[in-house]
Amino acid sequence: MPFDNMNLVRNEAFINDLVNGMTKTAQEAADSFLRMRVREDGVVREILPPIPVTTEDFAPQVDTDEPVIVVEKEIQSPGAISMPFGDNNPPAVYIRGTKFRVVLRRISSPTLRKDEAELATYRADIRQLLAEMLVKDLSWEEDSTFIRMVNTLLGGSPNSPNIISGVVQWKTIPGGISRVTIGDAFKATFIPKSRIPVTKILCNAGTTAELFKWERSEVGGDDAQNILYEGWGKRSLNNAQIVTTIKRELIEDDTLYMFGHSNFIGKFFVWQEPSLYVVKEDTELRFRAHEIVGMAIGHVDAVFRFDFVTT
Repeated sequence: MPFDNMNLVRNEAFINDLVNGMTKTAQEAADSFLRMRVREDGVVREILPPIPVTTEDFAPQVDTDEPVIVVEKEIQSPGAISMPFGDNNPPAVYIRGTKFRVVLRRISSPTLRKDEAELATYRADIRQLLAEMLVKDLSWEEDSTFIRMVNTLLGGSPNSPNIISGVVQWKTIPGGISRVTIGDAFKATFIPKSRIPVTKILCNAGTTAELFKWERSEVGGDDAQNILYEGWGKRSLNNAQIVTTIKRELIEDDTLYMFGHSNFIGKFFVWQEPSLYVVKEDTELRFRAHEIVGMAIGHVDAVFRFDFVTT
């Protein structure tokens, strides 16, 4: 494989900065590249769009020194009543607001080590390699934390009541994935009293292969043919966008997570976007990426999990 001239120039400049002790210059050269990839690869950022915050958003806490942001929930309306003419004394209701807090924590990739002489032999763009390895590690941890949070809030197992409202929102649906069973899943999303419409569906790429099997009688029109040739792509399902991931270890086959709009779920705050830490020790170069983020679900009515099983 011949050297790519542009890659060679980039790599030499990057390594020279590190070898000559110009780590800040090397970090800045890679940081702008690294920041782009998490937004593409992290599925939690598709469900909860990241919100940049500053230290001014932090709320001091009496029980922890960790950075915390307090989020106010919408005040519940007591509802209107019908009154006869002549009665101008409706009942008085004292309103109370509720809040939840989002704790920010640092996420770090493993530290990668490499001799400077060996690193100089690379033909691919080193920054590309760092983005592939380090930043995907960060997005994996983000997604893993989010899925664990969702599963815990939904009761930890199928057909268990969620731990906040007691409503069952993690259901097992027999019959596999079909137009009928997916309709049953959407119907179940209207059981919680908030009745928040589903806007995002999260699944792994293997599960979308089940949608690929739908025939013309189930899909209608020429879509069955187009899906056969083009794949599911960016198509929506019942007006809900499908977010697909290759992280099969986090999201099982034949499982659909359904979410309402992010405004009805929670918050994802970013105080420090992914940054590259580089250091030279003797003849060895070390790299790691880290960020400071926080996420929390404040309203479980808009979160569902459906496991489709064949009997």
